[in-house]
Amino acid sequence: MIKLENTRKFYEEVKTMGFFKRLFSWGSMISLLTESYAEIKKVEEIADKNNELASDIKVKDSKISTLKEDVTKLEKKLSTLETDIKHLNQDIKTKGSEVAKLEETKEQNTSLISNLKADIKSLEDKRDTLTGETKELGKKIGQFEKVKEEQQKKYDEMIAKLEKREETLENRRQELEDEQVEKEKQRFEDMKKTWKNHENIVEQSMKQICNKYTVDYFNKEKVPFKGKPDNTIKIANEYIIFDAKSPFNDNLENFPAYIKSQAESLKKYISETDVKKDVYLVVPTNTINKLETTFHDMSDYRVYVITADSLEPIILSLRKIEDYEFAEKLSPEDRESICRVLGHFAHHTKRRLQIDTFLAEKSLELLKSCEYLPEDILEEVKNHELKTIVNVPLDKRSKKSELKKLTADKKKLAKELEIQHINTKVDSKTIDSIELYSKGDED
Repeated sequence: MIKLENTRKFYEEVKTMGFFKRLFSWGSMISLLTESYAEIKKVEEIADKNNELASDIKVKDSKISTLKEDVTKLEKKLSTLETDIKHLNQDIKTKGSEVAKLEETKEQNTSLISNLKADIKSLEDKRDTLTGETKELGKKIGQFEKVKEEQQKKYDEMIAKLEKREETLENRRQELEDEQVEKEKQRFEDMKKTWKNHENIVEQSMKQICNKYTVDYFNKEKVPFKGKPDNTIKIANEYIIFDAKSPFNDNLENFPAYIKSQAESLKKYISETDVKKDVYLVVPTNTINKLETTFHDMSDYRVYVITADSLEPIILSLRKIEDYEFAEKLSPEDRESICRVLGHFAHHTKRRLQIDTFLAEKSLELLKSCEYLPEDILEEVKNHELKTIVNVPLDKRSKKSELKKLTADKKKLAKELEIQHINTKVDSKTIDSIELYSKGDED
């Protein structure tokens, strides 16, 4: 009889198998299942053989009398079967030793399982500890999230205020820019009006100066020679031309070229009898700084570009020549003195225009910077500006500017500046260091 030890052990193991055993001892269960299956297979084979033998014995018993000759065969066959059984027993013994080894392995696995359970317990303790810490951290995170939400809310409110203020500032900046553009447009309009009336202004100024100093004046309709220059005066039996020129529009880029072409066109007057070879082009004061040069040497004659402000000193300088009956009677010293005075007048006028233009630009920059003051302060500044009046001294015909009084006023002003610790000497040196002519003009 075959004992199905491995099969029995397999079913016992299956009945008692837990989770960890399935997890860690599944390989041994597969081996045990394989051995059990082999036993069952062998049992089935033996059972089949036994069934066949029983059937044969039954047939042979019924035919024993007639089949004795088969007994020997059956005994031989039985011997063969016994041999097979012996082999089976050996196999069973071998399997038994394997089972013993498996049982030994089982004990080792049991020890390993115990160790793993201890490790699992330790890990579970750590997990519980970490779970507690996680809960504490969760509480702290919740607090941080609350603080973060409050800070985010404050931040959003600040951003909204800043955006609103930025929008207000942007609107104000746009208003200021629009005001500035409007002022610039108005300035150009005023400038255009000035340029448009420039000929009339120069003519009236020339008439007043000539009446004041008894100089012969001729307008364009009364000149005694060919052509119609705007203004002509007669000094020392020579006709001196003062032709008024102004820009056609607010684009001053082409104004220098226009002045040069006008200087060339003056040649038609020079060929006339008794016309002085020095001709003057009178331009608006606010255009002189756009010209690269104020002197044009045309070989046969010379052209000076001046402003209406310099008409009086130039005419006075030219009038001094009339004190002599004939120009050829002038001594070299007197001629040098006259030239020196005229040169100083011209230099002084140009330098004054240069400095006034520079200060005007700086004053305009300062006024523009005031527009970026806070709105309430800017409004108050404008109110004070409307209330302020600056009265400059009037130019009266009957009143002369005495040199002694001007010198005394200058000394008084110098003392006041010295009290205020303003070093005018250093400032004068700084101003003198500025070149009046560009390198191209010197040539």
